[in-house]
Amino acid sequence: MEKVNARKTIRNAASLLLKCAGFMDDINADIENNTLHCDTYYAVDTDVLYFYLEPDKNLEVVDVFEERFVSAGLDSLAFLLGDFLFNSSELLLQGHTKHTFRFLIIPPHDEEILNKLVRLYNWISDGADKMDPKCFEDLSKELTNYVENKNENELIDALQIRVPDLVQLFNPYRGPRDTLRRFAKLPKTTYCRLDNYHENDFRFPFPDVNNNESDRAYIKNIMDKWIPLLVESVKGSTGGRSRNIMHDAEVLATLEYVNSSLADKKIALITASKYIHKAAEKYENRNFASMYLRHPQAFMAHSDFFLPFDFEDTSFTLIDWLNLFFPTGLRSSISEQGIVNREDLAKSVEDIKDDVIDPPRIKKLHESWNTQLDKIALINYVPGLDNAKERGSTRLAKTMQKLRDTGKWSPKELRQTIFGEILDIVSSLYSSTVWVGLWSTINIEQTKSIPALKFDDKFQEIHQYCDLVIKLQKGHRTNKEDMDTLRSFSEKVETIDKTLYHAHIIHALAFAIKGHWSATKTLAKIAIQISDVALRKDSSNTQYIRGREASYLACIATRRSAKNQSELQEATIYLEEAKNRENEGWPQDIRFAAEEMLLKAKEYYFDHFCTSQKLDFDEYSKTINKLYLLSVEPKIENEPQSVKIWILTQIFSHLFTLLLIAYDLQWIEQLRRINIKNRLSKFQNVLKDVPVPDDPYAHLICDVSTAVWDDNKKIRDSKRKIAVSTLNTWKATYMPYDDNRLIMLKRILN
Repeated sequence: MEKVNARKTIRNAASLLLKCAGFMDDINADIENNTLHCDTYYAVDTDVLYFYLEPDKNLEVVDVFEERFVSAGLDSLAFLLGDFLFNSSELLLQGHTKHTFRFLIIPPHDEEILNKLVRLYNWISDGADKMDPKCFEDLSKELTNYVENKNENELIDALQIRVPDLVQLFNPYRGPRDTLRRFAKLPKTTYCRLDNYHENDFRFPFPDVNNNESDRAYIKNIMDKWIPLLVESVKGSTGGRSRNIMHDAEVLATLEYVNSSLADKKIALITASKYIHKAAEKYENRNFASMYLRHPQAFMAHSDFFLPFDFEDTSFTLIDWLNLFFPTGLRSSISEQGIVNREDLAKSVEDIKDDVIDPPRIKKLHESWNTQLDKIALINYVPGLDNAKERGSTRLAKTMQKLRDTGKWSPKELRQTIFGEILDIVSSLYSSTVWVGLWSTINIEQTKSIPALKFDDKFQEIHQYCDLVIKLQKGHRTNKEDMDTLRSFSEKVETIDKTLYHAHIIHALAFAIKGHWSATKTLAKIAIQISDVALRKDSSNTQYIRGREASYLACIATRRSAKNQSELQEATIYLEEAKNRENEGWPQDIRFAAEEMLLKAKEYYFDHFCTSQKLDFDEYSKTINKLYLLSVEPKIENEPQSVKIWILTQIFSHLFTLLLIAYDLQWIEQLRRINIKNRLSKFQNVLKDVPVPDDPYAHLICDVSTAVWDDNKKIRDSKRKIAVSTLNTWKATYMPYDDNRLIMLKRILN
């Protein structure tokens, strides 16, 4: 080993020891009779969760000596550390026995985790459908050849060459299936959002940036300090460019806010992000990193980490091994584990002269590390590591043969088999992980009315769970009793409907309340697939799980998030699915008739506000007339109150938006048959049951319409002032037509 490499080895070993130092301090502070006793809670960065999910794609997290080459030992170490952090029965600290969750998630990292889930699911669910149809023809040819020649190796080779993506999908040890499997393995007590954590009567202080000016100013001030450091740090860090700097700055500011309010407790963030650690080195609070940041490698210093891999009367502990490098760098007392002085250690490493470095000895120490990694690989910690791809090919080959033997071989059957194989694990995954994102306080867009769901008679009890979810998602601060009740209801729902169809629908609705339309659509699609599988398995199930509500929610999510006409067409497809999945013999649901007109209204928004396309008055007036007739439809009055309010709020919001467009175009005189004042009065009455925060857009449109058409000048003037004030503070959505629509409303008011 060259002297320069020996120096690099020493420097990397010192870096590892420094990473372990914080964890060793936490162990020391965890001792009850310690005068400096502190109960440490660990929060996890999203990159650490991603590391657990896909260890083989994140080997840099465990590459202590920065060798940058893949080995069986390094690969296995990555899986071992990921599992130790998230799935081990070992407590990270002995004082954690009273903690109700292993890790905390600091917002907005919960948003990033949710997006990861959505991307992962979409990768799988869309994969087969996006494949070239010719690949399925090739598969048929390969299977025919296999049936004739009985050469399994030939078939497996052909599958790997022709459809590697499909092989990966059938691979249980690598790729998206394994990622899903690892996610599904996580216990429900693995993580909790910081602001929802309960431990008896204890709750963490949490900044209320929405309602508390002091909290908002504090967080902004701290974020302003972190952002330039993070920006500078990201320039020279690998992986940093994929990070969301604003999210990380908010997390670090929240971390500082919470810790500044705690006495005998603290939160430390486990992050593998080099750019965060680098930025922390330059932060004004020089103790911030040592106090509140931990690298995943630090937990390899846990006394039980290497325990399963000790054999032949040999024992390996990371601290003992590091002590061979730095015999004077550690405190000798077990009750005072830790580094004597971090700065002295760092300086001593740099001060080592080349002529005192013993390359053979350093090489031997390095080799002892690799030997320990080889032990892990020898025990085959990761099953199928060396032939994972072949296993995927073998499973696909067996699946194809089974389909062929049962006379079901076709591209359609293969797709159904793919979805059937992943659906249970995906369903379980989402059921157990939606808790991370469900109680988010961050809205992607300003809230609109809550879609009204209908449950068939057999599942009426599920309404209680749905109502509680709606209450909590609408911003009511939760307490321990709320969360306990919520979990109890959740378990009851999963008992009533073991397919998890209804659980997914309710959780999809929960995300819809906050405007997380992508998550809503993802869960709705899973629910649709569950219903399809249930129908194939048991046709008697048709009355209860036909997928009607799932399709309806998917339609709403697609409409609300559609950014062009073609995406609206997809919403129309889901609406037709909802109609086709209605219970046999039942009349058409009035919600579907209303949704059809809302889709038409949104088409006009794209035409008028985005493309400046000249509207056809005759067709436009027909749409307005249909919305008007729906608003006076007697059937609506027979619906449950929540459904009635939902339908009428939607109908009136879009009817009056279209009328305001007509007013702006000076078409209103040609629409005399519409009793605008009568409908406006009804609109106003409906909104008495809809608080402004529940649907600010409906209230805005009603206020503008009142300012235009109310008979009372005093009321008109009052509503004009309210509407102008609302528009001045209105946050435009991500819809491409929203800016021009707001400009039109201001023009009408002026």
